[in-house]
Amino acid sequence: MVALRSDAARNRTALLDAARSARDERGYPPALADVAARAGVGVGTAYRHFPSHRALVEALALETLDPLVTAAREAADDPTADAFGDLVVGATRLLADDPALAEVVSDSAGAGPELRAVLDELLTAFGALLARAQAAGDVRPDLTPVDVQHLVCGMQVAVRLGRTADDGAAARYASVLLHGLRP
Repeated sequence: MVALRSDAARNRTALLDAARSARDERGYPPALADVAARAGVGVGTAYRHFPSHRALVEALALETLDPLVTAAREAADDPTADAFGDLVVGATRLLADDPALAEVVSDSAGAGPELRAVLDELLTAFGALLARAQAAGDVRPDLTPVDVQHLVCGMQVAVRLGRTADDGAAARYASVLLHGLRP
């Protein structure tokens, strides 16, 4: 990304803050015009930074995926058998907390180049952990990283449907998924 002028950087930050706040309140980022109004900038400014609603959602997804990317990198260096399962649980929780992110991840073929690179890195990390778990006999040998991606994306819907105030649904459902992945 090209360095922005200070006012442009402030506007971009304000737009992302407004979109994040609206997403946290409503579960999904609103239209760009609503985000612009909430951020106190013009609609044209919003469209200069984010040419489409999808571009805004992807920018939020990149922020949200950062902890999962970090966890995936750490898991790749973790020799324990739980590394794959821990990453599946973490991904399920993250996607359940952010339906827009889940939509972007499940439709990764349409992702922009920056998000595509992050999703590819995650898929590679999942693939390495999956291969390690398969070699140890902990996971079915016929599964692919894309299979796991699709299963986790589907699992987040179940988590959101079954969620209560103080609830371990993500861990429970991910545990059920992981048991189903065993040979």
